[in-house]
Amino acid sequence: MALAVIFLLSCQMVPCSADIIPLSIEEMTEAADVILMGTVEEVLHCAASPYTVPHMHRQVTVSVERYLKNPLEAETVTVITLGATVGSTTLWVEDQPEFQESERVLLFLWDDPEFLDDNPQGYYQVVNMVQGKFTVDSDSAISDYGQVIEDGFRVGEIEFKLSARSIFGNLVFPGVVALLSLGALYLLYRSRLSS
Repeated sequence: MALAVIFLLSCQMVPCSADIIPLSIEEMTEAADVILMGTVEEVLHCAASPYTVPHMHRQVTVSVERYLKNPLEAETVTVITLGATVGSTTLWVEDQPEFQESERVLLFLWDDPEFLDDNPQGYYQVVNMVQGKFTVDSDSAISDYGQVIEDGFRVGEIEFKLSARSIFGNLVFPGVVALLSLGALYLLYRSRLSS
């Protein structure tokens, strides 16, 4: 029993509070440096470092499915969110987005110069904290903040196409059309030979 009490006392939970001013989808689209859809590959809990990020944080690696605004050449993007568990210490920051590995996401991202003074790694943060991270289902995306984006929703030039892309799916229709065309040509050729 005494050992359990000592263990509980040695674990630290450091809560932090943050307030957000709600933004519309249009405002987040305008504020974002990059908007992308992808899959969370890895979530690393990291200690503070004077050389990279000066706070306990999570580095979230996202494999990019497609860019919706300002495409980058990168196939993966690293997103930084505040709060982490390192050893027996947990820093929890209110309104920071939570990520799960293999989760399909729609992200509104910005390169925040006030958060990371020198950002040679090219890290991004989620626009307006939890509000700019959406979990994607087959035909809609919902944020932990409760906002919903439906497949095909438009903001100016940007169309939010949420359905999964597949090379097979993109080739099926043209392939069927090509086969039918070849079949029709073959039948036409055979009918002319027999007449």
